[in-house]
Amino acid sequence: MPSKPVLMTVDDDPGVSRSVARDLRRRYGQDYRIVRAESGSDALDALRELALRGEQVAAILADVLSAVLVQEAEPTFEPIAPGPVAMARLSICDRTTGACTGVVLQVGAGLARVAASRMMSVADPAEEDVVDAVAELANVAAGGIKSLLYKHARLSLPSSEVVTGSTEASVPGSQQVRAVVLGHVVQLTVVFDIDPDGLLWPPVLSDELLGRP
Repeated sequence: MPSKPVLMTVDDDPGVSRSVARDLRRRYGQDYRIVRAESGSDALDALRELALRGEQVAAILADVLSAVLVQEAEPTFEPIAPGPVAMARLSICDRTTGACTGVVLQVGAGLARVAASRMMSVADPAEEDVVDAVAELANVAAGGIKSLLYKHARLSLPSSEVVTGSTEASVPGSQQVRAVVLGHVVQLTVVFDIDPDGLLWPPVLSDELLGRP
């Protein structure tokens, strides 16, 4: 069933906010989802979370895995297995407001090696091949998330490494989804409003290099 369109009410007086939301729900609740916020920043946070629904993120993750591994991937609620994990991090930053959203992809080391082998056409990928492959998977997934969140945004360069186990716990203001492929669970975490300090960015090409007059 498609989700209802949203009517949002914003008022810094909690009593007024509740009253307005109650009236809107009574009159329009059958056709609209009523969302209440008590400040402009709360409203922006709510709109951002509405734009990025968990099922959409899970579908992006499953699509990326299916395309790269040429195997069907499906969303799951199963946890990622314990053991070594290849992890990649990058960020999406809005060019207009400067707001940044973090994206973290975690892939079990065994599946990460399979991904590296298929992506790079090597039978026995080295560790640097594994972390590069997971970084590219994260980059593709973040590109899909960027199109949902922002009209004008840029992706930071991904950083990736192999760690001893899953370290990315769910935090307030984040979306965490998982997909299973080839019997392995992959986890994707999206964290809103991260600090952009320390991010690495691809070089900005000049108009001359791009062939523009």
